[in-house]
Amino acid sequence: MDPVEIPDGLKDLNKYFDKVREYLGQISGELQSKLRSKEGTIRVTSRLNASGTHKAVPVWVGTYETGEVRTARRFDPGQVRFGQSNRSKVYEETVNDKKGTIHYRDWRTSLPEKTENGYGPGQAYGPREGFMYQFFVAIRKDLGEGKCQHVGTITVGFRNKPDRKRVEEVMKRWARDSNYVTYLEKTFNLGGPVF
Repeated sequence: MDPVEIPDGLKDLNKYFDKVREYLGQISGELQSKLRSKEGTIRVTSRLNASGTHKAVPVWVGTYETGEVRTARRFDPGQVRFGQSNRSKVYEETVNDKKGTIHYRDWRTSLPEKTENGYGPGQAYGPREGFMYQFFVAIRKDLGEGKCQHVGTITVGFRNKPDRKRVEEVMKRWARDSNYVTYLEKTFNLGGPVF
């Protein structure tokens, strides 16, 4: 099967969204097992870069939220946004960071970023449900010969400020050397900045 183009090939929600959500649920579960219950991850999302470009062009591919959140919200924002592209300042920062460091937002103080000229209007589904602490990491594809490509992001949101060290360790592993990265490489024609 040929790799799927992003975003043009993302027409079949069920074919790709459910599989991505399954991986994001595994990330959430691992984080919950490592954190105190009051910090536990509630929301994990992922965007992939548009195919055929080295510029940061984010396309929404998945969301995992706990049942409690889905019930309170009464709709799945990941399904609403699946295959859609919208500019994101933190996405651009994250995929263009050649070191692949974790980027962080405390939306209690910097939510206006969601409405900055050229970046908004952001739906802010996470902050609207109280996930005011978010961590972002670039998904890194190894190209060999010391090169890599940042093909998207994993984002984890918390209602309470978590133990940053534990969160970052798990996120980096899932974004670099995991079954999720392998699935993405086999399934999609990945774009994004090359370093």
